[in-house]
Formats: sequence, C-alpha cells, structure tokens
Amino acid sequence: MKTITRSTQPPRVSIIIPVFNKCDLTGQCLTAIAETSAHIPHEIIVMDNASSDATPRQMQNQPPHIRYIRNEVNRNFAGACNQGAAAAKGKYLLFLNNDTIPIRGWLDALLDEFRTHAEVAVAGSKLLYENGLVQHAGVLFARETRNPYHPYRLLSAGDPRVNQRRELQAVTAACFLVRPKWFHDCGGFREDFRNGYEDLDLCLNIRRQGGVIVYQPKSAVIHLESQTPGRMRFDNENRALFFKRWSSAVLSDEDACYYADGCYKTESSGSTGFIRFAGETERAQWQRVALSQTLAAQWQRPELVRVLSDDTAWPAEAAVRRWAG
Repeated sequence: MKTITRSTQPPRVSIIIPVFNKCDLTGQCLTAIAETSAHIPHEIIVMDNASSDATPRQMQNQPPHIRYIRNEVNRNFAGACNQGAAAAKGKYLLFLNNDTIPIRGWLDALLDEFRTHAEVAVAGSKLLYENGLVQHAGVLFARETRNPYHPYRLLSAGDPRVNQRRELQAVTAACFLVRPKWFHDCGGFREDFRNGYEDLDLCLNIRRQGGVIVYQPKSAVIHLESQTPGRMRFDNENRALFFKRWSSAVLSDEDACYYADGCYKTESSGSTGFIRFAGETERAQWQRVALSQTLAAQWQRPELVRVLSDDTAWPAEAAVRRWAG
C-alpha cells in the first residue's frame, strides 16, 4: 500500500465539498484528492446537507485535515458552500462537487493561475466525462437567447479548442478556485438559487466588480454530473430568477469566443456548425461582433454604443443584425 505523507503547514487551500447522500462518490472523491494533492497543504470541509445514507458513519475517524459539518436540514448547494467558506482556514477557497474525480496536477494548475495572475478572482477546471470527452470548457451565453451553455461539449480532451486558457464571464462551480476576498465581498452564493445558476450569478457579480474569471484547461477533473438527487428539480425557477437579476446585462459572449478560434457559429435544422472566415473582410465583420460582446462583458457601455452604431461594418447575417439591434 502506498504511504502518503502530509504537510503540517497551514492549509493553502480549503476544499469545500457539499454532499447530499451518495457516500460512495464522496469516498471516491476524497481518495482522488489524497492521491493527487497530498503535496499541497490543504484542508477538506465536507458539508453534509442532512444525508440519510451512510455519510455520517463514513465521515467518522477521518484524518485531522478533513472536517465534517452536518446540517440537520438540506441547505442546498449555495447554503452549504457558504457555510463551508465561513469555516475555512485556507488562503484560497475551492468548491468541488463530490461526484468528481480530480486528475493529477488539477490543483497545481489552478494555484499556478493565481500565482501568476494577481487579477484573477476565479479559476475553473476542464471537466471531462468518464469516456474522456469534454463536458465543461467554460460557460458561454448564447447570442440571441442569452442562455448559458458549455462550448465544445463532447470534443476530445486533447482538442486545441478546449486547451486554451480563456478569460470568460463564468465557469462552473463543480470545480473552481476563488480568492476569499472576492467571494465574501460579492456576497458568496445567493441562497435563493436552489442547486443551479448560483455559480453563474457569483461569477457575473465578481466580473461586474472588476474581477477576472478564467477557464484553465491544465486543471482537469472527471465529473460524473448531476448525481445529487433532485439536482435539476428547480431549473425553471432558477433560470427565471437568474434572468430577472441580470435583465439589464448584455450577457451574450459566444461570438467573441469563436472569433478567437478563427470561426463563427451557425445553426441549421437544430444542429450547430462552425465556419472558418472566408477572408479578411468577413473576419473584420465578425471582429466587430466579438468586440461588442467583449465591451458588454466589461460593462463599457459608451464604447459599446459606438461599435454598434456603424451597421455597415457588421456581417450581413440577419440573426446577428437582429441581436445588434
């Protein structure tokens, strides 16, 4: 059996894991953290939302760096994470779902992001399905609907498009590292969201205050996705609350991402495609779209109005012009 030595230094990272049943997944996650992250001083705070399975028994006699806090009622993802953050002693906060399996180097890459970029407030990981295909490479907001989605989902983990560091408006809290000052100053996760959209809301709050959100693909984690019972139960209510809170924001940013990859997105008969720019004229037209979305994400409204005013420089595509209007 491999012996893992652990540092006695103060925790550099507090890993906060909210759980509701699924004790087998929690055990798997804790084992993966031990195997990949023992060289980094950390603590783990398991926040139990009134599990009715063997979770309380499983968490007995854990090593000292693993703390177990149990709620007698389910406070959902946001409430449990906020509790964990309040109890944390680490320099940084890392929120991690219990249905994840961290891959070697995952935590190192996130910490390197903070070490080399002082302006970064949140760094999110590349999430993979068990078969190695991409589940999460950041979050984009669609041009016309403003709905959030995961770009390049189901691509190979080695595809260049999912292996670029990107500054985005949001990443998922299934695995993300955040500086405590940004987390607390922006109010943490809003607890009126119930297991959905609270991470997007927090990211947008942080960006509005000047923080930078980064997708860091060197950090990779397997995510079994939506294993918690009732995970999707309140999606409609969460979506309505989210768009009510951000009704005045121009969230659409997908074209800015795809422009950086040298293409634009098309929709036809329910399927999505990506088309390379035919030449410099077309590239310049889509650059105008990308710039408008970047300015909107930075809350630069006067500059955004200026970019929108010259409609002759925009692509001829009707959907794009409708969005610009």
